[in-house]
Parts: sequence; C-alpha cells; structure tokens
Amino acid sequence: PLLMYGQYRYTLSDRVNIILTTEKDPGERGVDFISWSMLYKGSGYIERVVAGSYNASFGQGLVISNSFPVTSVWEPNRILKRDRDITSYGSSDENLAFKGAAVTSLLGPFSITMLASVRQLDARVTPAGYTSLLKTGLHNTPLTLERKGSLGSRMIAMNLSLSLRKIKAGITICTESKSLPYAGRDSALIKTRDIRGGVASNLSVDWRYLSGKTLFSGEAAISGTGSLAFIAGVSIRGGGGAGEFTLTSRFSDNMYSAPMSNLARIKGGSNVSYLGCYKYKLSNSLLLLLSCELAGDYYRAGARAIYSITKTGVVELRGEIQGGRSALRGEVRLKWGERVSFNTRGDITICSLDEAKIYGYHIYHEVVTGTSSSGLQLSARLAWFSVPAWTNRIYTYERDMLYQFRTTALYGEGLRYYLNVRTKLFKNMELWFRISSFTYFDRDKTGEGPEEIQGPSRGDVKLQLRYRF
Repeated sequence: PLLMYGQYRYTLSDRVNIILTTEKDPGERGVDFISWSMLYKGSGYIERVVAGSYNASFGQGLVISNSFPVTSVWEPNRILKRDRDITSYGSSDENLAFKGAAVTSLLGPFSITMLASVRQLDARVTPAGYTSLLKTGLHNTPLTLERKGSLGSRMIAMNLSLSLRKIKAGITICTESKSLPYAGRDSALIKTRDIRGGVASNLSVDWRYLSGKTLFSGEAAISGTGSLAFIAGVSIRGGGGAGEFTLTSRFSDNMYSAPMSNLARIKGGSNVSYLGCYKYKLSNSLLLLLSCELAGDYYRAGARAIYSITKTGVVELRGEIQGGRSALRGEVRLKWGERVSFNTRGDITICSLDEAKIYGYHIYHEVVTGTSSSGLQLSARLAWFSVPAWTNRIYTYERDMLYQFRTTALYGEGLRYYLNVRTKLFKNMELWFRISSFTYFDRDKTGEGPEEIQGPSRGDVKLQLRYRF
C-alpha cells in the first residue's frame, strides 16, 4: 500500500545535470517507474545535449510540447507560450517525458534541434490494434499490469529557428509511429491510419515579432492528412507598465492530430476559441485582472481584484462565470512579523441542475510559520466544505513535499485538514513530514475498486528526506 519516491540530482558547474527518479505508487509491487536524464550545456557549436528522459516544446506547442496545457489563465503574459530549450526531465509523471536523445546546435542567429524518442505507452489493446491510451500511471491490478507498456511509440523531429533582436521564426517537423495499428473510433486517427499507414507527421511555422510595446506571436501547423491548426495572439503593454493586455485566437480542424503535443482540446464543440486577459495596476496597492474565454457554446468570464495592505497582508476578491456555473471567492492573507502568516479563504459556487439552483460552500484557515532558510517550517490547514454536486466542485492548492504539488477537488460534505513540517536535521540534511485527511459527513465509504476504504475518513502520511552534498 505504500508510495515510494526517490530522486538523485547532480550538477557540475551549471554545465552537467543528472537526474535519476524512481517511484512506486500505492498498490504496485517494487519500483514501477524509473526515469533518468543527463544534460550537457556547451559554449560552442553544440549548445546543449540531453539523453534519457527530456522536455521539449517549440512555438505554441501545436506539434511538439510535453508541458502541462494551460486551461485557465489570469496573467496576460502566461497565455502565449515562451521559448523553451530542451531540458532534463525530473517529474514522476509517467506519460509526459520524451525518451531518447536531443541536441541543439548554434550557428550565428540560427539554431537547429534534432530529437529522437522511443518509449512504451500504456494502452488498451485488442487483436485488431490499440483503441486508446491510458495516462494514470497506475499498475496496481492484473489488468493495468497487462496494459503497461503494451504500445511502442517512435518519434523523429527537427526544429530550425532564427532569432534576431525583434524577430524570431521557426520551423518544426515531426514524424511519429506506433507499434500497433489504431483500432478505436477517433476519426482523425482513423484517417491517419488509412492515408498514412499509421505514421503521423506534422509541420509548423512559428513566429514572434516585437514592435515597441506590442508582441505578435503564433504558430500555424498542418498534419500529414492535410488538416490545419493555428494559434495567433497579440500582447500589449501600457505606458509605464501599469497595464497589459493579451488576446489569442486558436483554430483546430476536427481532423488535426499531433501525437507529440499535449495541447488541450478546444471546448464547446467548436473549432475556434478566443482567450483574452487584461491586467491593470490601479495604484501601488490595488491590482485588477480580467479574463474571458469563448469557444462555441462554452464561455468563461472572470474578474479578480488584489489589494495589498502595505507589507502586512493581501485581500483578494474573485468572481467567475463558466458555462452554467458561477463562483465567488474571498481570501485574506496576513503576516505577523517575518515568520508567521495566516490565510483564510471562502468559496461559493452556484450551478443549475434539473432546473434547480445548487449551492456549494468551502472555507479554510491556514497557518504558516518559519521561513525557507530557518531550521523549522510548518504549515497547517483546516477546511470545511459542502458541495452537493460534482459540477460545483471546488479546487484548492495544497502545500506538499519538495518537488511535488497537489490540487484537491472538494466534493460532498465534510472536513479536510493537513499538516506539513520541514526541519533541518543536520547541516546538509532536511526532513519533510506531511499528514492529511478527509472526513466526510455524507458517506460511509470512500474511493472505488482497489482504493475503496470502508468508513467516512481517508488519510495519508508522507515522509521525505533530502541530503545535499
């Protein structure tokens, strides 16, 4: 039943970086996931080389990207993707990494990156081929063990880019094939199988142009079956840096498919979507952010105000309408001296279900003591929630272990608490301890299948030890 996680990192003069990651999820036997990565940064013609598991993303991610897709944004500068070099992979996510080797070479303003990846994927397989990919990373039942690594994926790709003072342009070419034919119902994958013999190919052109305080950026792509996709956006900074506005438009043909991209699908059953964000600093203390998204029959609009109380705290109000769901949040973060801070947050969500209004509530109080440089750091949170409908679910970010993060979905009625402790045992040794738990008032069991637990409570305990040398 234990979760086991281990990671070793080694750096040498900022030129060599080595990461070894191992993980065993609850219910798995032995070390189930092993990932290694070696990165070398050069200073001449060879700018960098990476082997093992690695990250890569070009342009706006229409062809190659294994970064997390952006689904909800408030900051204008986060809508459009920024350039990313090939880097080593240190996550325990078993599905995102490219596995093989990549190299970037520089020749004046030109750079060329060559990539190769060979990896095994979890998939549902029938005698006719594979029908879908599985991305949970869990192998804790006979069926999930049987599907582990049942499908091979091979990729060869190249990116050529030109970078000048105000202009950047790039071309990305990628081909990918699976070890088994596709036997599912996805029309785009069926078309790739029938026309290209299962070999997926993509070509894109990306650009960035800076004119004064205005940035134009985007990417246009075509698949081997002739289907198109593009992302285009403009970002404008106001005078004195007080304001910033970004607007993007995205189009994706129903038959466009890019197997090596992790781009989120367009919502609302549409081929076109629009996303805009506006940020304005009304004063030294008050910041206003607006965000909106439109795609077919899906829409989202939100407003957020952040008021800073000198150096002692922050008050934030946020309202959002998303489809048939509305949400309101209030949050107060206060500091007491340099080592203690308090955070109180409340949420209200409203949705329509069977022509009736369903309300969800959530409130928590959190205390954080110590600093990152002190010998002891502690955080504790207690939350109460009443969310009767899954449509009304409320997400909260929680502090966790080093290199880990957690976003919890609250649904049902009950209490949620956690306690995090970080302490220095010796000069170079640190210990993390975390305990968290749900206690539900509306059920007598939690979880499903092999994770089902009888009783209204469900908790976990984590220990993590780091030694730096």
